[in-house]
Amino acid sequence: MVYVEPRLGAEFRGKIPLHEVFELYERVPGEDCGGEGWGRVAAAAYVCLHHSEPTDDTPMVLPRRIPDELAPFYYARLRPKDASGNNPPAPRYRSRTAMRRGAAAESFLEREHDYAFVDRRRFRDGAVLYAHDDRVVRESDVLRKEPSDFAGRDTLERPIPEGAVMGWSITWPHAIVRAEPHADAEERGRLPLHEELLLRGEPRVEHGETWQPVESPAAGWVLADEIRWWVPMDPPTELRADEIWLDVDLDQQMLALRRGPAVEMLTLVSSGNWKHGTPVGLFRIEGKWAWADMRSRAGDDEAYFVEGVPWVQYFRGRYALHGTFWHNRFGRRTSHGCINLSAHDARWVYERTSPVSKPGFVTTNEHAVEPGTVLRIRKGTTAPPDRRRPPIGTPSRATSLHLAP
Repeated sequence: MVYVEPRLGAEFRGKIPLHEVFELYERVPGEDCGGEGWGRVAAAAYVCLHHSEPTDDTPMVLPRRIPDELAPFYYARLRPKDASGNNPPAPRYRSRTAMRRGAAAESFLEREHDYAFVDRRRFRDGAVLYAHDDRVVRESDVLRKEPSDFAGRDTLERPIPEGAVMGWSITWPHAIVRAEPHADAEERGRLPLHEELLLRGEPRVEHGETWQPVESPAAGWVLADEIRWWVPMDPPTELRADEIWLDVDLDQQMLALRRGPAVEMLTLVSSGNWKHGTPVGLFRIEGKWAWADMRSRAGDDEAYFVEGVPWVQYFRGRYALHGTFWHNRFGRRTSHGCINLSAHDARWVYERTSPVSKPGFVTTNEHAVEPGTVLRIRKGTTAPPDRRRPPIGTPSRATSLHLAP
């Protein structure tokens, strides 16, 4: 455990998993720690060194991605019912050796549960998935869930042309571009799901339907419900001109990473659905997790258990921005309240926000010396309420939290 002060019982600044390498800046006096005493591992971050040892190994920022993959784990769940209506079981074995010699299954995978595996190996008798404790399942017994390869637009590397508005198609299999703003007009082109597009001009309403003028990749008109586009809004007044922050528009299901008023990245997200809304407001990233297990609570109307959700950034209680491997519905409201990003975009944003993820840390919490990145969640251009809480280390934090509504 990483504490904000060199004493057991202080508030947590983060966690370092077993066997991970971390950077030690200096030894410091402290309380309740025998052996090697306390060490400072970051700003306002201290660990008891009693259960650590020196090493020349290089610390790594977590999570490590699987080579040639988008995420840090292989994901799988039980297969759906077969043609006869049966639920095919997925036995789990203590080891591959036990599986090969015909030992009885140690257990079976459960429904409404997405499993994360740390390794996948091919053998002559088929591929095998390995859990962190070396237990295995046959890949043929499960349904692999592979992350979408959707990625937003880095507008520093690929600037948006002057006067144009960035957007995407959100319609499967495609949105249709027409010569005029009505359904019977000549077809000018088709925009596959998540195709980038540029808009220029004002929308028109014809026969109760709103059409947006599209400039690229095909010029014409598209139904507004079939696309998403960026709707600008001025930053909160107290932000510095060079400060990085996040701006989410729930109406358009879009996220921007911004530096002051400038937009440096745009992408699609999936926020809470009609039963599980995402809160609006000004927040900060309060804690970052390289990965986290997420599950429904007792009494929830929909049961779920998802292991190894990657690049998680909590901003209020259970609400977070995080990577997603179980759907490709970016641009539509789909989640249980969190803000879902593709694996690529979740990692891209995670690496650029505060608190900065320290090498070896699996979790990092904000502190007054390193406040979390500001996050604005809005609907259109309506200014949301300020719901930021004082970070750990703020002198008035206890009183402020007691008085907060």
